[in-house]
Amino acid sequence: MAFRVDMKVVCLISPSESTKKDWPGIAWPVKNGVYTIRSMFPFKERTLLRFSELNNSHSVWEGTERGFNAKYFRPLVSRKTDISALKALLVPGAKILEDA
Repeated sequence: MAFRVDMKVVCLISPSESTKKDWPGIAWPVKNGVYTIRSMFPFKERTLLRFSELNNSHSVWEGTERGFNAKYFRPLVSRKTDISALKALLVPGAKILEDA
């Protein structure tokens, strides 16, 4: 997956309560939360992400601020809004849905 700085991503899974207990004081991402990638770095055959919305600079691990495994995130997909069905409601007597 090609991530980049300033990309918006969605968190796919929240960390377990046991993981949170192992790392007290960490600002954790939450499932379905949307985050902006602030920085990225490789670590032990994975890519770790840091987010603008989560500041963990107070918690240094192996000499650097904690990051989160990229495999638990996906890019946010923007879809163009289609309001054609809503516009059809403005036309008196318009047929909205086709019969199956």
